[in-house]
Amino acid sequence: MATWDELWSAWDDAPASALGLRPLSTHAVVHGRLETLRALRTPLPVVDETPSTTKAMRIAVVGDVHFGRGWPAARAVVPPRDGEGFFDVVAPTLRAATLTFANLETALADAGDSRKCSAQKEAGVCFSFRAPTTMAARLAEAGIDAVSLANNHAADFGYTGVRSTTDALRAAGIESAGIAGRTASFTADGRRVAFASFSVSDLDTGLRDVATMQSTVARLDASHDVVVVMFHGGAEGPDETHVPRSDEHYLGEYRGNVWAFAHAAVDAGADLVVGSGPHVLRGVEVYRGRVVAYSLGNFSSWHTFPTTGAFSRSGVLTVDVAHNGVALSAHFTSTTLEPTGRPIVAVDQAAADAVRRVSFEDFGDAFFDASGRWTRGRPPASWSPVVATARVVKAQTTSQSATTLTSALPPARPVTPTATTTATATTTATTTRTCTLARETLVFRGGRFVPAPAGTVLVLRTRGAEFTDVDTPDGRARIANALLDRCR
Repeated sequence: MATWDELWSAWDDAPASALGLRPLSTHAVVHGRLETLRALRTPLPVVDETPSTTKAMRIAVVGDVHFGRGWPAARAVVPPRDGEGFFDVVAPTLRAATLTFANLETALADAGDSRKCSAQKEAGVCFSFRAPTTMAARLAEAGIDAVSLANNHAADFGYTGVRSTTDALRAAGIESAGIAGRTASFTADGRRVAFASFSVSDLDTGLRDVATMQSTVARLDASHDVVVVMFHGGAEGPDETHVPRSDEHYLGEYRGNVWAFAHAAVDAGADLVVGSGPHVLRGVEVYRGRVVAYSLGNFSSWHTFPTTGAFSRSGVLTVDVAHNGVALSAHFTSTTLEPTGRPIVAVDQAAADAVRRVSFEDFGDAFFDASGRWTRGRPPASWSPVVATARVVKAQTTSQSATTLTSALPPARPVTPTATTTATATTTATTTRTCTLARETLVFRGGRFVPAPAGTVLVLRTRGAEFTDVDTPDGRARIANALLDRCR
């Protein structure tokens, strides 16, 4: 009988092997792998909390990446033209990092049925996702280097779906980690970087088996300079934005104690820990010199996930780490979902402000300042609600006359008269901003930027725009960021 490592090699190397791998269930291979991992125990390392002096490496991470649904055929809806241009608006931010990671919340397969939902699909209570394999190329074009498959949808289509996913990713030059304890390694900026991912699934080690997770991370730490860990856990829903210090459940399913898990990962040698699963943003903290982000929300979808409210807010977390993995600085670029589910850079700071609020409420530190930045050594940041209104912003296009536009800032919230004063955002008389991003020009319409007709050029003039906000550096920064972020 074949050993688990022979089966594992066959999974990777032979589409049809002499070992007869195809008839085996995914669990047969996976559980053999997990039992071996559990038998290995690596002592936890000493965590160095003082940054080394070498040049920093920039790492970017995004949350749940999803491309709609290709099954069942009667309900299929996937991006047209093989997803061409799907990530164009956000790609410059992703490509700016040395390495970029994401959670791939779908299988990539062009055919096949889901056994997971075969008994439930008539009742409409089961979700199985697969997207065309061509979307792997879109991930690569966006600058994503590796994805986590440790989630509750990567194996929706069984072994065939997992194999199709990993083959498509490999062909596009993208690594994957998660299922059956698989990890990935990179050499970049003169250092070795490891990537591991975990979930509550029985197809990987992790939130159900913290000891094995720690052993895996410690082994990676012993042979790499930087270890990046992603996890998929926590309850789901628009109200699940806080991080409890206890077990979480969703629809009766155990979803882990993500706070304890993240701290245990850092204790074992992880240098950046990022979560997904709740489908909404959660807080960010620093633990032992390492950044921990508990959920980055829905980064993309296609006519499947909700695209309003808390579900629409996401972002790109960028962290600069020293050679030994200690965090030096971080930045959060707010993104949002178009009605289709395509990701775009947000015109306002709603996502960053949501992260600041829950970080302050959960950890006593808003982490990011009003511009979405954090630097090692700065004192804890406070948070106060955004209170802002705006009047008179004008635009002109080549195809229409100047138009008075509504503001992208949120409506004013009631405050006491003594708490607010008037602040004015102005630039020099000659300053203009042309809003062109990637291959699209954006026009402000209905309170948000939307793709403009071909040939349309928007010129946004800020002189004379008058705003009311709390007269503090944070308030003035919110005004400037909300108005100008898209027009730099």
